[in-house]
Amino acid sequence: MTILSSGELALQDAGTNPTGQPEYLSTTLTTGSTSLTLRHAVKTQENSDIFYNVDNTLTGTIYGFKTAQTTSYSGSSRYARGFDDTNMAVTGSFGQILGSGFLDNSDWLGTTPAFTTNETWWTTRGIFGVTLGVDSGSLGSISTSSYTGGGSAGTLEVHHFGWFNNSSSTYPNGTNSSTIGSQVLNTQAEGNWIMLCLKSTSVSTYPPESNDSFYSVIINGQEYLRTNATHSGIHGIPSSRDSTTSSGTGYYRVWLWSGSITDANLTSIGTTGNKTFKLTSAAPGPLNNGIAEEFGGADSADVKMSDYYKDDLHVTAGIPTSGEIKFSDFLGKSYAALSVATSFTGGSTGAKLQRKGYAPSLFSIGSNLSPTSQDAFGANVDLQYCYATDNTMRVTIMYDINSGTVDTTSWSTLTISRSGYTSFTISRSALSTNSVSSGNYYITAAANSLTNTQFQMLGGGTVTLTFT
Repeated sequence: MTILSSGELALQDAGTNPTGQPEYLSTTLTTGSTSLTLRHAVKTQENSDIFYNVDNTLTGTIYGFKTAQTTSYSGSSRYARGFDDTNMAVTGSFGQILGSGFLDNSDWLGTTPAFTTNETWWTTRGIFGVTLGVDSGSLGSISTSSYTGGGSAGTLEVHHFGWFNNSSSTYPNGTNSSTIGSQVLNTQAEGNWIMLCLKSTSVSTYPPESNDSFYSVIINGQEYLRTNATHSGIHGIPSSRDSTTSSGTGYYRVWLWSGSITDANLTSIGTTGNKTFKLTSAAPGPLNNGIAEEFGGADSADVKMSDYYKDDLHVTAGIPTSGEIKFSDFLGKSYAALSVATSFTGGSTGAKLQRKGYAPSLFSIGSNLSPTSQDAFGANVDLQYCYATDNTMRVTIMYDINSGTVDTTSWSTLTISRSGYTSFTISRSALSTNSVSSGNYYITAAANSLTNTQFQMLGGGTVTLTFT
């Protein structure tokens, strides 16, 4: 499950579990507002002559928060993220046209100007831009913008979040999908939308399209599920064109909810003042109120905080690997299983009785163990053998325990893989042996659980064992 985000938390178990929704971030957003116009260019052709005309698609007010972006732009490279105004100011009578394209698809960004005067730029299904009432300054504010995502998402930042109230009384007159796409509206409210832009600040990759970024966004009590977003697109922006990125590339992902956002929805959110803003990590449900209850060891009398450093029994983001460790480090966290990987070059021996795998001391087969020793299962261990014989057709594994205490329940699934073969898994619950004896950790699969192909794959190439 997940540990509660606030309230009483015990080392082992604080009693009856409460019901709630786990959160990555719960903060206050102070609403700002400015005018916003979506632009599109209509392409027409008469014989060999091609004509363009820039029209307004939607006009209204954007409310919410956005980070200030002060980098100026020039040339044919276009960079943008959602409704942020990060593009060059155009020269012409159309005003400042900024990055958009989120209304269409993720392939909107191009480097070939559609107009000789650079008023706007091509997308795969049309040409779009944004005219924003505020230039490079911020819009509104947010008390806390950074949070630790799930899995390997690292630290994420709310770069901007806004809700757009369309006030257009006229709509695009083009319906040709090769020019402006399907942008004709039936009602004013169809032009309303909500948008979230996240930036990855600790890892060089885009915020993931998964619950590791967020499960839902809740603004002033209204919840919008990530999986219900009508669009998700990524934007990679070099630091030379991103005043919020000191070096390298800024990695962004934008989510858009559109087509079903009513005026009543926007009225409920409100247009001024402070709003409660939350990014949740999962659906509502029971929450654990004990660290050991979530991470294992609730039935142990001598459990202590130092048992729960990251990389010992788990890889949960946001928990220290050493030094000071606090109860508050665990609030809102979900157990992330430690992944243990060991690889070797498989070998084989025997004629009538064949053995395949890694067992250099036992049967003189296999080589190139990596790593030679590792922190795994709550201890420091090194693999002594992993092999199978054709008379039992099962995997037999033994690790030497160099230090620490092996937790035989710290993993659930063993995956065995080799390039050119289909990986296969062994469930801990299906093992014949899973025990510690005389300083060794023994793992034995059930007899006759290997196919002939799986048996053969242990006999050569680089074989990898991954415990999760």
